[in-house]
Amino acid sequence: MTAPDDVDLAAEAVGPVYFTADLVEWLGVGEAELEWRAAALKVLAIRTADALLVFPAWQFDEDGQVLPGVTETLRALATGGLDDFTHVLWFGGASDELDGLSAVEWLTQGRPVEPVVAAARKNAARWRR
Repeated sequence: MTAPDDVDLAAEAVGPVYFTADLVEWLGVGEAELEWRAAALKVLAIRTADALLVFPAWQFDEDGQVLPGVTETLRALATGGLDDFTHVLWFGGASDELDGLSAVEWLTQGRPVEPVVAAARKNAARWRR
């Protein structure tokens, strides 16, 4: 069982999310398509303790498109062998490589993608050790 403090920390790290049903309605795609996109690392998604798939809201622009850099960064992080929740925490954590900003802040400000991808590659390499 997860302690309430752990739940609060997890919710804070993830931030606002869309549930699958929200995105099905907004984007006009099926549930299977969203699950495929998550599995293909085209979008960041995590499973909740009750097996719901949720999608951090920050990664979508106002038209429902995934922000530039998210997919490339996810693919870089995935080489580190850790889980999706670790990826969410990484996106939300401040990084010296990004001038003290988090990858979320960097990407949502429309900054160049490559420094985020490079930082993700560097961290994934450390995780593999």
